[in-house]
Amino acid sequence: MDSSKYKILSTRLRKASNEGKKAHVVFSRGNWIIFRENDKKVLGRYSSRIAAYNKAKLLFNKGEADGVVLHRPNGKVEDILTTS
Repeated sequence: MDSSKYKILSTRLRKASNEGKKAHVVFSRGNWIIFRENDKKVLGRYSSRIAAYNKAKLLFNKGEADGVVLHRPNGKVEDILTTS
């Protein structure tokens, strides 16, 4: 990852850390799942990454999540969606 993208993601992650209920999209056991931070309940399970990300964005747009953290299959953060 180049340094400019890293700085942008770092800034977004710091901002998102101050917000309460981020939705994470992660790969687990052959599926893409959505879960809310500090909550063990799975909000959705999808066979494709794009379907899971679209559902997480819908939760964000409806105000059910303060941000979306998209992870790569290896667990590293790829992108963060926040209010600004």
